[in-house]
Amino acid sequence: FMGCLIWAVFDEVYYYVEESAKAKIYRKMIYIDVMTGMENRTAFEKMLGDDVSAEGIAYIVFDNDNLKVINDNCGHQAGDLLLRETAKCIRKVFGKFGRCFRIGGDEFLVLLRGIRSMEEVKVCADRICRMVTELSPSSKLQISCSIGAVMTFEEGSSYEELVNMADQRAYSAKNRGKNQVCCE
Repeated sequence: FMGCLIWAVFDEVYYYVEESAKAKIYRKMIYIDVMTGMENRTAFEKMLGDDVSAEGIAYIVFDNDNLKVINDNCGHQAGDLLLRETAKCIRKVFGKFGRCFRIGGDEFLVLLRGIRSMEEVKVCADRICRMVTELSPSSKLQISCSIGAVMTFEEGSSYEELVNMADQRAYSAKNRGKNQVCCE
């Protein structure tokens, strides 16, 4: 009888440990973009409960240029590779002092704290543009990104306005000829 009881307890403990491990994996999957390993839009929206309109915060929106052209001409695997490589470039430049998110198909967002000037942001954003351009496999197929940035102390106060403004600036950069940074 004792052997059966010990076995039943062990089986029950094993079941709970296994379920707990699965729950931990599921919780992680909710907040991480599987393709890039970056935090996703859900993680960004969850983070917005923090004070993300305080002074010295920058929002930077990145939009890959020509992703549709790459998908159409080289296949979706090439487009997926572009997204993963763009994510690596962004994490390399901003990962140590910012939070990096993939918020849509080919859109990324970085939130930086403790920024003193838009010039700091522009220098880093220009570096990303150069790194992404270097991913181009040939001169025929240009890979680039358009970037929009905004800082809290120079603009509005709600995060929705700030992110929208950064997004509009990314589209403005794209309309200027792509592979540009727009900070105003």
